[in-house]
Amino acid sequence: MDFKFFQKQRPQQSRNRFLDFDMDKILIIVLRYKRIYNLPIIGQTTSFQLINIPINGWLEINTWINYDRQIPEMIEIDYSIVELNTMPIRFTFRMETTMLLEQIQGLEN
Repeated sequence: MDFKFFQKQRPQQSRNRFLDFDMDKILIIVLRYKRIYNLPIIGQTTSFQLINIPINGWLEINTWINYDRQIPEMIEIDYSIVELNTMPIRFTFRMETTMLLEQIQGLEN
């Protein structure tokens, strides 16, 4: 028999899309960039051109919340895409802490 609980979990498709880009993956690239160059994470904009993404604008991380009393431990990040002459577009990213750290480390190798 084929039981659901024996199957691997399928990765969820991101609903945070902008100009056909998965903004959650770009957020992870920005976090890696800020970690490498020891830059402040919250409240500072990062140009997409610095991380080789062909979008004319910036990404700004607004808030970072750790849900450490929850099992599994989760992180929620609210961020905005800012373009010239437009209103910021806001997104929310939520992931298990260990998975986020693995993805940031995985991009470095």
